[in-house]
Amino acid sequence: MTGKEGVQMLVDIVAKGGNLLLNIAPSPKGNGTKVPIICYRNMGSGWI
Repeated sequence: MTGKEGVQMLVDIVAKGGNLLLNIAPSPKGNGTKVPIICYRNMGSGWI
């Protein structure tokens, strides 16, 4: 999912009265995985 797609999904869900839970599950070593983190950063850049 790209940042733009994430923002569009968020807007669509909120417009219908819903909530979107964004979750980053840690890797077995306790670090965040890079793909969701990059996506969420892109969502933040696209939103602002």
